[in-house]
Amino acid sequence: MVHRLEPGWFFAVRLLLGTLRLLWVSSFALLHTRRVKRRDMSVWTLPSFSVVIPAYNEERVICASIKALLASPLPDFDIIIVDDGSADRTAEVVRSTFANEPRVRCLGQENAGKCAALNYGLVSTHAEVVVTLDADTLLDKDALPLLLRHFADSRVAAVAGAASVGNTVNLLTRLQEIEYVTNQNLDRRALELVNGITVVPGCIGAWRRDALLSIGGFHADTLAEDADATIRLERAGWQVLCEPRAIARTEAPEKIQAFLKQRSRWMFGTLQAAYKNRVAMWRGRPAGVGLFGLPNIVIFQFLFTLIAPIIDFMLLWSLLAGIRDYGMRPHEGIPPIIWTVGTYWLVFQLLETGAAALAMFIDRKRASWRLLPLLFLQRFCYRQLLYLCAVRVAFAAMKGRLQSWNKLARTARLVLQQSA
Repeated sequence: MVHRLEPGWFFAVRLLLGTLRLLWVSSFALLHTRRVKRRDMSVWTLPSFSVVIPAYNEERVICASIKALLASPLPDFDIIIVDDGSADRTAEVVRSTFANEPRVRCLGQENAGKCAALNYGLVSTHAEVVVTLDADTLLDKDALPLLLRHFADSRVAAVAGAASVGNTVNLLTRLQEIEYVTNQNLDRRALELVNGITVVPGCIGAWRRDALLSIGGFHADTLAEDADATIRLERAGWQVLCEPRAIARTEAPEKIQAFLKQRSRWMFGTLQAAYKNRVAMWRGRPAGVGLFGLPNIVIFQFLFTLIAPIIDFMLLWSLLAGIRDYGMRPHEGIPPIIWTVGTYWLVFQLLETGAAALAMFIDRKRASWRLLPLLFLQRFCYRQLLYLCAVRVAFAAMKGRLQSWNKLARTARLVLQQSA
């Protein structure tokens, strides 16, 4: 016999919190568009800068990334490749391909990890600003000027660009592109208004060198050194901004196993950064990080994802119970539980679809409207993968076991598409 659960209050709390968050993020993201327009009216003086690319076994993609940088309209900067003891021909390929390009330097170190490579690049330049990129990233031509102009404000320590999936070759990569546009970028816009951005992404970020050195550079005690550095800068009193029009096209996982490894590492590392900086949340200051940024990580990015399977199960179980009751006593009409479940599901889907449509409208330069119908499919397959990541991370955290780096194997598909 199917026994009915009584989840009405549970649904109501989940719906209330989710609705408040969607309304807050959407309204603040709209306000951010006005801030962007005001910035466009200002005159900017670009600082000196260097680009640092940590590389480990990147011979298939690294040259395309460098060529995209050299296509920038800005002439006076150098590109520092830090080869982290690669087992392939990464350093050799870079040095031979760009032997006659004085702006490209390839440094080497024994394999010590991405964080050490970033810090090596950081101390190998005297530029005011360091732009960090992943080795598989192809920057748009106008990305660097858009990022760098914000450093005319001496209070700004870091600026986050916008990642975009460049290899939308199958359903999984298309669903990731939806997430990049509708979740990550919308959140970052909203969090900027309270100085609560929690990550300047490794695939496209700009950092004031002196500010980063003043907090000890990148730390290796989390798997999300970019998130940890971002939060520590804000806790030190610096401002962190986002520039959604500075677009980096990156290679996303094309297979489920690779996706699960990447997202488990991201989630685990972000939780580590939140825990490491938890004092900001306990004290509520600085307010942007303590009251908005870190709670957003813990509650909405992790806990809600972790309990989502329970909510889905309760929805399905309650729906089955209601259908059973209706089948046994159709003369009594549709049971209230069916209306409850249906209302919860419909309202939340409409809210999320509306927020996604708003994100695509705001970022219409890079968003493809043909992806919008996939939102409904995303609800029933893609999110379940994120649920699995949350469960895996929860068990790993309870065991105190660090996730390995799980570097994504490059397919070079993005490079091939760009050259086609």
